[in-house]
Amino acid sequence: MIRSFRAAATVVLAVSLTAVACTTDGHDGDGSRAAALVPLRKLREIQVSGDPLGELGADDPGARTRPVAEVRLGGDRLVAYVDPEACGLVVDAPRAGHFGLKTAWPKDDDPGTDSLPGGPYAQSSSSGYERRSAWVQLSCGGRAMIVRYEARGAHDVSGVRGAMSVVRSRTRNATLVVIGPKKVRSVIARKLSA
Repeated sequence: MIRSFRAAATVVLAVSLTAVACTTDGHDGDGSRAAALVPLRKLREIQVSGDPLGELGADDPGARTRPVAEVRLGGDRLVAYVDPEACGLVVDAPRAGHFGLKTAWPKDDDPGTDSLPGGPYAQSSSSGYERRSAWVQLSCGGRAMIVRYEARGAHDVSGVRGAMSVVRSRTRNATLVVIGPKKVRSVIARKLSA
């Protein structure tokens, strides 16, 4: 009787541990493993006010451009989008003006630019037309987009919408924005803030 009780308890414990492992490993907060593996280009579209993509010609209906995240850093507005060929970012800033940046999806055989998850990443950078205006670097990967935004006065974070996390950089006037599935974002955010 004691042997059968121990055997039963061992089986129950093993099944319980397996269930815990299956429900916590590789999930994205909503309980599904698939959510953690969502490619960046399949993130849910968000509605944005105005037409920030159209002003730069980034909303070509044939390109199936979709805004996936938005944030305000001080008085500057950043809208991240995806299309079948690239990641993109539109910046609307009082000092820098209205400008955009687009980076093609990296190739499968690209060795990557760094060791962060969600890559490999292709990178590009740009700045506004005014002297000493905002500077932005966009890293585009299969499961995440990382934006480094440097601008004076862009410190207050507000209006965060979409699959986005904001990380304060140790560099003065720099903010890092990570876009992607929740689990990938949290790992990247931890590495960026370390």
